Amino acid sequence: KLDNPQDKLKFIHIAGTNGKGSVCSYISSILKHSNMTVGMFTSPFVTCFNERFQVNGEYITDCDLCDITASVKATLDKMGDDYKIPQFGLVTIIGFVYFLKKQCDVVVLEVGLGGRTDPTNVISTPLCSVITQIGLDHTDRLGDNIGQIAFEKGGIIKAGGKTVLYPNQDEQVVNVIRSLSIQSESKFIIPRADRLECVKCNLTGATFDYFGEEYEISIAGNCQVYNAVTAIETIKAVFPKIPVDTVKKG
Repeated sequence: KLDNPQDKLKFIHIAGTNGKGSVCSYISSILKHSNMTVGMFTSPFVTCFNERFQVNGEYITDCDLCDITASVKATLDKMGDDYKIPQFGLVTIIGFVYFLKKQCDVVVLEVGLGGRTDPTNVISTPLCSVITQIGLDHTDRLGDNIGQIAFEKGGIIKAGGKTVLYPNQDEQVVNVIRSLSIQSESKFIIPRADRLECVKCNLTGATFDYFGEEYEISIAGNCQVYNAVTAIETIKAVFPKIPVDTVKKG
């Protein structure tokens, strides 16, 4: 009824247990510094509900949020009681409508829960499917072992796309995601940990060398270095012409 706004947008789709928000932020910032109009859809929020919908780092305004929500509600009301959509599904629809209104060049789309059956997975093949660090989470919904959980997260991998997997994963996770990529004829990419060296890591952030280039991030934690190289490999896979200096700035 809303004419499938998601089919008119391009996405980088991100699933995983840990680090989704950080990887979303890194990728969005790099693309913003490449002079693109970049939507970012994340959940839950930290400061306010509007935070879930960002364009080039700016939260959706109250006016836009109210107008789009009212429009979506009016459409659903006309469809009747047979269409009961959960809250996160409604939030996802609002995001699609908003990002199309803002004419985003790319939307960095974070999965809500799992991947395979998540409302965000209504999109067709994204520019890239990104899988961050996977651990045991939501075992009541996703499975009681890491292989089952990896399978659910890997459900965002689609035919003919590209897949980037966070390094330093459990071997079972790597095998599952690689297998899903092969089945979908999706190019499988995993950052080269052997070409990564942490130069400095403290409470103010980290400096690291990756393939001979030095990068600096302002978030603490060794895992953030791995998140950053996951973002770097995603950019290289989707937008190989973005200069390395722009990636560093982002």
